[in-house]
Amino acid sequence: MAHDFSLTLSHVGYFVTDIAKMVDFYTRFLKFVVSDRGDRDDGGAIVFMTRDPREHHQLVFATGKPADLAFNVVNQISFRVDSLATLREMFHGLKHEAITLLGPHHPWQCAVGVFSRSRKKSRRIADRYALVRAAATSSGG
Repeated sequence: MAHDFSLTLSHVGYFVTDIAKMVDFYTRFLKFVVSDRGDRDDGGAIVFMTRDPREHHQLVFATGKPADLAFNVVNQISFRVDSLATLREMFHGLKHEAITLLGPHHPWQCAVGVFSRSRKKSRRIADRYALVRAAATSSGG
């Protein structure tokens, strides 16, 4: 196999326990647009979403995640925002959502983040909400 090639992540899909809540949060708060939806072969639902009009979908949610898993298999979902001001605005908006915030937080020298807890109080991002992270510039903007 050639070692010199281009690779770009196209989309990612997640099994979720409550697809309606996931779609609501991602469309209402994170401004994703539902680009397609349908029924899965097993009778479940699937929803495709994007924030980029050039992409049919960047994110896919499908029903089928058991509600009683011992831990969440998703470690984090990270998004970049355009500025520290946007991150602050999102942080203040998240305070009005049905989540427990852990941030603001800056665990890395190159990023500032807002973290939320799952219902099981783990530090992992549950199938409900996203880790919102913004790259911080040296100028603070």
